[in-house]
Amino acid sequence: MSGSLRSGLLLWGALLGLLVGGCGGGSSTHTTAGGSTTDVTLPTVTAPAASPPRSPRPGSPTTASAPPPAPPVPPVTRAVAYKRAYNGLPFHRPPLYVTQIVTFGRSGPLLDARVGERRFLCEMRAAERRAAVRSYYELALARVRAEGQTRLRLRVSRVQPTVFIKHVYATAENGRVTLTAEGSAGCPG
Repeated sequence: MSGSLRSGLLLWGALLGLLVGGCGGGSSTHTTAGGSTTDVTLPTVTAPAASPPRSPRPGSPTTASAPPPAPPVPPVTRAVAYKRAYNGLPFHRPPLYVTQIVTFGRSGPLLDARVGERRFLCEMRAAERRAAVRSYYELALARVRAEGQTRLRLRVSRVQPTVFIKHVYATAENGRVTLTAEGSAGCPG
């Protein structure tokens, strides 16, 4: 008999032996009135024994004493917080007389407050403009912080019918108020 035929027969014989003899879990043959049947017991799978709980070493942090770190605030939640903060800001009232608020994309730390050119530049002196911007910034920042956020950048610009900004009068960020050259120049001629 050739080697390949012999190895093929051995392989078939081994497979047949596994099928008839079971998978090593044991088998038994019972004779009944209708003939003989073979019961095959399959091996059972058991989980490894659980290790006993370990007591923490003295001085080591335990899960009870170290709370898990807080997950970062998702951007959607952040945008909602800024939107809520900006919703209650005053319009057409002193000291800044804001006519329009513009946020870009999702609400975030940049707030563009649009004011009337005549009222801001002609009816207020530079020191009054700076104080009005500071007052509005502090009001907006308090609302932003009440919503759980910390950053705010206020930009004061001239009101116009588009979102494009041509004339920026002042910025406020990190507690600092800066008038631009146009914002400190005064009433245009």
